[in-house]
Amino acid sequence: MKRFATMALVMALSACDRGPGKGTAGAGPGPSIPPPTPRVQERSIEDRLMDLDSPDANRRREAQEILRQLQDNVIPMLIAGLADPDEGKRRAAIEAIGPLGAAAAPAAPALARAAMDGSQETAWLITPILVRNLGEAGETALIEALREPDTTKVLLLFSSIDNTDRTGTQDFAVWILERALRTHAVPEVRRQAVAVLSRLVRDRSLAVAAVIRALLEDADPGVRAACARLLGTLSSDDDDVREMALPVLREATKDRDAKVARSAELGLKRADPALRAAARNEEIRMEEEVAILAKQGETEKAAAGYARLLEEFPDSEHAEQWRQVLKQK
Repeated sequence: MKRFATMALVMALSACDRGPGKGTAGAGPGPSIPPPTPRVQERSIEDRLMDLDSPDANRRREAQEILRQLQDNVIPMLIAGLADPDEGKRRAAIEAIGPLGAAAAPAAPALARAAMDGSQETAWLITPILVRNLGEAGETALIEALREPDTTKVLLLFSSIDNTDRTGTQDFAVWILERALRTHAVPEVRRQAVAVLSRLVRDRSLAVAAVIRALLEDADPGVRAACARLLGTLSSDDDDVREMALPVLREATKDRDAKVARSAELGLKRADPALRAAARNEEIRMEEEVAILAKQGETEKAAAGYARLLEEFPDSEHAEQWRQVLKQK
C-alpha cells in the first residue's frame, strides 16, 4: 500500500509539472538526445520510502522527511485539482488521493465538497475513498458536510455511500447520520441529519433508535420537531416501529415547545392509521386555502402558507412543488 501511495505521489507531482503539450505522449520529432552515460543509479524515492518500516533509525527518519515533503507539496495540489474546471483533472486528483490512505486526511473536506458539487458518478467515485481510505478524517468530513444547507446536495453525498460491515451495521450512511444526530454540537447539523434521514432510510432499526433518542433528549426544538415528524413517517407502514413510536409521540405532544407538540400531533396522525386520513384532509384544506390566497394576489400570505405546508407536511408528495413556488416568489 505504501508503494502504491508513493507512486501516486510521484505521478501527481509529475502531472502537476507537465502543462499542455508537455510530456512524452504525442511529442513531435526533435533532435535525437543520446542516452545518459551508464552510472550507478541512486535509490528511487519509492524505494527510499519503503524505509518507513526499516529497522534502521536513520533510514526511517530520511523516509519520513521525504514523505513529509511530498505530502506538503502534493496534497495541496490535489485539493486544488478537485476544484479544477476540467473534469479529467478532477477525476485524476480523486484517483491520486485514494491510494494515499490516511496520509491524505487533509483532503477529506474537499473530497466531500467535490462529491456534493459533482455528478452522481463523481459521488460514487469519492465516497468509497472517504469511507474506506481516509478513516476518521473521512467520517468527520461526511458529518461536517451536513453544514451544507442544501439537503439535495447532502443527499447526493450520503446516497452514494455503499453499505459496509465496518461498523457492525448494514448501512454506513445511516450510521454516520445517527452519529451526527447524537453527538454534533451545532443544531443546524443535527437538523440536516434528520432531513437526510427522512429521505434516506435503509437501516430502519438504527434510524428509529436515533430519532427516538433525539426526540426525547435533544435540546433544540427544531431537531425535536423534525424527529417527531420523521418518527411518524417511519411508523406509518411498520407495526414494530409503530409500537415503539406511539408512546413517545404521545409524550411529545406535551412538549414545552408548541412547535414540537404540534409536530408530534402530526407524527401521531401519520403513525396511527385511524388518524392518517384526518392528516391528509388537513393538508388538502390548507393547500386549498393557500391556492385561493395566491389567486387573489396575496403573495406574501400565500408564501407564508406554502412555508407552513412544508413545515407541517415535509414528506408530502406535493412538497417539491411547494418548494418551487417559494423559490419563484
